[in-house]
Amino acid sequence: MYVDDVTLNRGHSKTNVAGQTCVSILFVGYILAQVPSNLLLSKFGKPAIYLPTVMIVWGIISGSTAAAHSYGAVVAIRFCLGFVEAAYFPGCLFFLSWSVSFFITITSPKLS
Repeated sequence: MYVDDVTLNRGHSKTNVAGQTCVSILFVGYILAQVPSNLLLSKFGKPAIYLPTVMIVWGIISGSTAAAHSYGAVVAIRFCLGFVEAAYFPGCLFFLSWSVSFFITITSPKLS
């Protein structure tokens, strides 16, 4: 028996509070970790190391969702997933800005 069968789909009503909580708890972790994630990214300064590490942790936490057997476990995993996911979006933006400026520096003609 899976968590989805037990707690999240008790009747397919529009007021499924448990399912809505599991979906929205991700954003609580995301909002709480946004600023610390940016501070860590600026401290490390190398998105080529930071982003793969974050994605490996994200994959492990995301995969652990399959092992959840209770509503509390799903909520805790989704919260942690939001916490880790907060590092990914700003990291990608930082990486893109860093790589685009590097690409422009390399490819632009030198003005004499």
